[in-house]
Amino acid sequence: MTKHCRIPSRDSQQMSSIPEIQKVFKKRSAQIRRVFLSYSQEDTEDLEDGKDETMNLKELYQFMKDSQQMDSKFGISKLASCFVTANSVVAGSSSGGDDGTWNDWDWELEYDEFLEVIVRIVDLKTKTAEGQLADKVDKFLSDCFAANTYN
Repeated sequence: MTKHCRIPSRDSQQMSSIPEIQKVFKKRSAQIRRVFLSYSQEDTEDLEDGKDETMNLKELYQFMKDSQQMDSKFGISKLASCFVTANSVVAGSSSGGDDGTWNDWDWELEYDEFLEVIVRIVDLKTKTAEGQLADKVDKFLSDCFAANTYN
């Protein structure tokens, strides 16, 4: 998929596995899981290990909109780019990441891909801002949780 969408090679590495970011996800795991389940509860897909929740682009957009993270500088096209990249680079998903063909494309985010898309969104939204990516992810999550009513 990455070759179809012309994602730069530096972006083909999984960012959510960075140790500092993993610490942020561990600290906020209960809240993140609640968000994921809240927005993906109506959208389930049969996976190899049984029934599991997945999130599509529309549900991700709704989460971002409800969290007041969509604006004139970060619109649907940038969100879709983050979605596609996260969906194609995460090796821990049941699909095993992108094999470069449409055959492996599922149009859904599993939980580990949702974590990756969060990092991708933060990276894109704060590219020019000072600070460590892990701190930016933590602030983004804090802002989302404060702005949203699913808690």
